[in-house]
Amino acid sequence: MLSKRKQTLQEVMPCLKPGYVTLYASGGLWSMHDLLFWILDQTGPARVVSATWSITEEPATQIARRLHEGLITELHFLFDVRVRIRGEKVYSFIRHQAATCRLSACHAKAFVVENDAWSVAVVSSANFTNNPRIESGVLLVSQEAAEFTRNWIMAEIAKGHPFD
Repeated sequence: MLSKRKQTLQEVMPCLKPGYVTLYASGGLWSMHDLLFWILDQTGPARVVSATWSITEEPATQIARRLHEGLITELHFLFDVRVRIRGEKVYSFIRHQAATCRLSACHAKAFVVENDAWSVAVVSSANFTNNPRIESGVLLVSQEAAEFTRNWIMAEIAKGHPFD
């Protein structure tokens, strides 16, 4: 799916369904957190596990709002160690919102949305920032993909050294 520069996420993405897989490229109108919220709007309340290189204030505030509203039932974040340098206040804020949060040498950008009915994994070039540049990724409605992504992120958060 190729999203033109002026196309919204809602205009280009079909509704989620079991087994759905799509490769996407965005012209920069929507970002990683927009995709997360679009998925949550379809799945309903769910756990979110994420890895990202960067996060900025607006996406962090929007994520915290969904957490407090109950749309995100549990939040786990793995960040690159330099997130404290790029945005100490934002990191401190989101760290106090998440059930678990860890710094690591992380350039991965991925998240998982899971509840009793849905298992969705996204692997992307995008961070949790408002970025007007081209980004691309893959969205998979797949228990296997969600488990794989969740497992390596949570193992790294728990200092389980999944890559050793």
